[in-house]
Amino acid sequence: MKRFLFLLLLPVALCVFAQNDSIEKKTLHDYFVKNKMYIDDYSKAGAKWNQALKAINGYPELPFNQEGKVEYVFVEDFTSIDKNQLFSRALEYLSLTYGLIPAYLYSNPADGKIICTQSFDLSANSKYTFSYIITVKNDKLMIEFLNIDYETKSGGFYSGDVWIPESKTTTHIDQIFPIILKKQSEWGSYLTLIRQMDDHFRDEVLNLRTYVLNYQLRYTF
Repeated sequence: MKRFLFLLLLPVALCVFAQNDSIEKKTLHDYFVKNKMYIDDYSKAGAKWNQALKAINGYPELPFNQEGKVEYVFVEDFTSIDKNQLFSRALEYLSLTYGLIPAYLYSNPADGKIICTQSFDLSANSKYTFSYIITVKNDKLMIEFLNIDYETKSGGFYSGDVWIPESKTTTHIDQIFPIILKKQSEWGSYLTLIRQMDDHFRDEVLNLRTYVLNYQLRYTF
């Protein structure tokens, strides 16, 4: 009965263009079908997984590219704003938001391309880094977040009289999946990572769009 109840949580169709909760649950189910775990452990894992998802307000839909890699691509339309204006406003936004100067990013007005590398702190000991690409074409911006890596550090302190040197571990975002087959003690940190990452990228696009649209207000004085 417990097995049946958990299977009800599996949708019939899976989205092939997004890493999502359905894929995670199907992975666990396939693991169970191959007799790699007992039914009681399977049922308990399903219940604990659902509890872990509640703590982060649900599993985000992480978009795939055609190669099955996680990457974000947004296209924003701006009427009555030409390519040159969009380019300069996007460049100014990056400078104000991240403190970037031209030496730390690639920008080509002719191609309408701006490329830089950024990071977002998750905690004192963990962050993710990513390539931030903006392409301007006519009155549109394409915003991409690619090459996402998860970095953790440990050490850098004394344990008694012994110095524990600092070490860093870098993992590509695609390598953390499936989360559901990792140690249950690690679920929280990985789920928090993808939730904060997804929220951050979507908020970033909204903030950039708002800055571009409100640009003229800064010259009304």
